[in-house]
Order: sequence, then C-alpha cells, then structure tokens
Amino acid sequence: MTDFEVDKLKSVNWAKKLLKGDFGDWVILDTETTGLSHDNEPIEIGIVSKYGSEIFNQRIKPLRHIELGATNIHGIHKKDLESAPTMAEVYPKLKEVLENKLVVIYNDSFDKKSLFNSIKTNSLPRIKFSTVCAMMQYARYYGAWHDYYENYAWQKLPGGDHTAIGDAKATHKLIKMMAAYEAEIPQKSEAMFPPVQVFIEWKFKCRLGLFVSEKESHYKIYPKNIIKRHSEPKYSKGYYEGWFDLDFPVYYPNLVIKESCKELINTYSFPDWINNSLANLKNKLHLHPTQNQPN
Repeated sequence: MTDFEVDKLKSVNWAKKLLKGDFGDWVILDTETTGLSHDNEPIEIGIVSKYGSEIFNQRIKPLRHIELGATNIHGIHKKDLESAPTMAEVYPKLKEVLENKLVVIYNDSFDKKSLFNSIKTNSLPRIKFSTVCAMMQYARYYGAWHDYYENYAWQKLPGGDHTAIGDAKATHKLIKMMAAYEAEIPQKSEAMFPPVQVFIEWKFKCRLGLFVSEKESHYKIYPKNIIKRHSEPKYSKGYYEGWFDLDFPVYYPNLVIKESCKELINTYSFPDWINNSLANLKNKLHLHPTQNQPN
C-alpha cells in the first residue's frame, strides 16, 4: 500500500467515524460573503444536519459593502438584501443550531472568520463550537500532491453551486462519498503451527532520499516515506535533493541497501560543488554483507 493510499484511508476513516457519530453531534455550515477582505461578513448562511436535512438557510444584511468580485461569484447584490434580517436578528437561531457542536466546513478558516467578524461587529457574544475542515480531508482523499507547498492541493467542492445551502448539502454528499470508499486490503496468511524456520526473500519497492547542503557541504542518504516525486534530483535554495524509487531485497530480519545506494549515486549526474561529498559517500557505501542471514 502506497503512502497516498494510506493517507486516503485516513480521510475515509474520518468520514466513516463522523457519520457513525464518533465525534458527537455535528452540522455542516457554509457561507457566501461580502468578499475576500480580512473583515468580510456573511451575507448568506446555510446549515444542514448530520442527516443532510436543511436546518438554517438565511440571507443576512451586512454592515459592509459587497465586493464586485464576490457578487460575480455568488450573484448577490446589495439590493437583494434590503429586506433581509441583520446578524443581530438571526443570532439567537444561529446560537441554538451551532453552540457546543462540531461544525464541519469546507474551508473552515475562511467561513469561521467571516462569521466571527460579523458577530463581533454587531457586539454579540461569541458562539462556542469546534470546527473541522472538510476541504483538507478531501484534499488528502483526492491525493494531488503540490510540490511547492509540500502538501495535498486543495480541490474545488464537487457539486457546489455557490449558494450557502447548496454548498452545505454538497459537502454532506462528499462526506458520504468518502465514507463509502472501500480499499482492497490484502488478506493475511494463516500462521504456521508448529512454528518452523524458513528463508524467504521479498522484493520491496522502497524510496531512498539524498539530501546535500551546498552551504554546509554535508549529505545523508536514508529511507523516506513521502508522496513527493522527482524523476531527477532537484536543486533549490542551496540544497540538492532527490527521491528515488528502487527495488532491493529484504532478508528477514535485516535490510540490505548496499547495491541500491550505489545505484542511486551512479545513475545521476550531480553539480560540481557536491562531487567531494559524493566521493566520500561512495566510500561509506562499501558496507559489510548483512550479518545473521538465515541459512
């Protein structure tokens, strides 16, 4: 099972536990806002229950103006909110629905900040609830790795329609989809009884990492479990690194990496400034044969 598959199953298990009720009572919230500024306010709030049913769907008259860029996305204009209630007027219902619950949000840092901005601006008490970000869970499930940020890339909400209640329902549907995923898990072989000594050789697909610092002129080579992939070594900001998928045998219970390390060093051409380090590294790779191998 690859690193990506392991991470994907973490999101699957999260979704299953959420639907099962392991995290307590929860709801899904989504907002449409006045814009992307640090002091934006929600102008539409949608909340669905853990069963996916609608329990709050309301447009709200903000104290700030609506940015044109935001209107181009959700289609809500100032004139559409002339008869809408204020945050102070909907606050009691919001508090009833959200307080002391786990609130699932697609991009929770943005929506939560917008909601708290409006509550604070209207001089209202902060509502106590915890949040979890469905966008982060889906990014891990989707599995598109971002080399620059060294993390899973955020994905657009599948099925979202840029209405608060529509996006909240789409998030609920997404959680159910992740929970329904079933991975193919290899069956464990039955243990032998009585125990006997056997010799088995496996071939594992392992990743070795090479890291060299131009500034400090040091290096190391080691196993690494990461999703990040480079077909060739990569230089960045004074550091030279590469990750390589290599096959090498495993003799129970010892790991033999000598030949694979040599292959790693001999396969690629490196800049002149690390030649000395690599020469020393090659010398150090003359490892002794693995001891205590089964006869």
